[in-house]
Amino acid sequence: MKKFFVLISLLLFFVTPVFSATWIQLGDKLYIDKDSISTYIDDYDSSKTEQKTFWIKQLNNGNDNFKKLEKTFNKKVWYVMYQWIVNTKNNTQSIKTTVCYDLKNGVIDYYTIPDFMLTWNRIVPDTFGELLYNLISDKNLLEKIYEAQLEKEK
Repeated sequence: MKKFFVLISLLLFFVTPVFSATWIQLGDKLYIDKDSISTYIDDYDSSKTEQKTFWIKQLNNGNDNFKKLEKTFNKKVWYVMYQWIVNTKNNTQSIKTTVCYDLKNGVIDYYTIPDFMLTWNRIVPDTFGELLYNLISDKNLLEKIYEAQLEKEK
């Protein structure tokens, strides 16, 4: 019996918490996980305080990009998730990770680009990139959008 309690205690000690995402709709079939916004830690475990990372989810909207993915993998794509990095100091952005999911929520394809190979693009005014920049720069704005969506769902 003592071994049983020790085993249970060890299991409880080593259980890691699971955090769920809080998705905020930004457009038609396009979402940001507000809980994933954090300071970017690079491949060498260095904190980049001027760089913020977060996850975007894009559901299949039937556009050419999704059609190409489905043709490439010969499988229906339900959604794609992207790990974005935004550099708030020099107004640039990059996509670090892309994950494609099928209709059963299984991973079809996954890739992460090493930091030294990231392509950094300028954030162009009046684009989706600028919207993301503004949202991660002002968490109050993102929180207001989230609260408005909760009200709308009531």
